[in-house]
Formats: sequence, structure tokens, C-alpha cells
Amino acid sequence: MTLLVAECKPSVSQPIRAAEPMFIVALRPHLYIHGSPSGTVKVQILDTNNRVVTESSSVSISTLKTLDYAHKYYRFDLSANLSQDTSYKLAVVCEGGYSFSESAYVGVCLDWDNRKSSVGYSPSTSYEQPLDIEVWERRIN
Repeated sequence: MTLLVAECKPSVSQPIRAAEPMFIVALRPHLYIHGSPSGTVKVQILDTNNRVVTESSSVSISTLKTLDYAHKYYRFDLSANLSQDTSYKLAVVCEGGYSFSESAYVGVCLDWDNRKSSVGYSPSTSYEQPLDIEVWERRIN
């Protein structure tokens, strides 16, 4: 497995487009935590003018791992109604005393090696793949 990581400096984001109306209940970014960074992390959904549509609660980065290096999916609960054929942006934001350094940082893995879905994102080169973020939605049957 190869991990390509977009570092939070202090955030990383990606445009998406909802193909149908969606009620999102959680986002699960595939985070890579290198060393022991301080601060907090949260996820946001933004509109095209970079206004926050919704965001999760902030979580202390130190509580997300027990080893020097970790990568896995972390669940962030939030609530958002996305409209069909409307552009949005998913963002992972590090704050609360976080600052990037080569020895201690947070990043989001790219969906490069274990391809699942492009969530309405079209990369222009093989290394510009979408962020590996699972979008959990509630569907009413």
C-alpha cells in the first residue's frame, strides 16, 4: 500500500458536487498523524464562497492515536443537507495550537492506492487524487 498525504497547513480541502440531494450525518477522513502534533482537528462542509455550511466538533489530536505514527478513518459527526448539482467543499481543519512541522503533523490520505470513489472530483494527474474521505448519509426508503 502506498500512502499519498495532503498535509494540513493548517487545513486541506477538496471540491465536491452532490449528484443528488444528500443528508450527511458524518464524514470519515483517512487521517495520517505523524509524530505528536498538538492542537485539535475538525471537518467542515463549505459553500462556494468558503462559508461554513456545517462543521463537526473539534477533537484533540493527541486523543486520536497511541503510536508515533497512525493512519486510519476517524469519524466526525455533523449534519448537513446538500442540494443536487450544487458545488461544496469538504475540509479538514487543524487548529487550537496546531502548526505544521516535518516532525509532527496531520494529513489526509489521498484515495490513490485503494480507490473507492471520486465524490464528484476529477483529478488532472495521477498524483492529484481525491481526498480519502467517506461520506456517510442518511437515506429514507
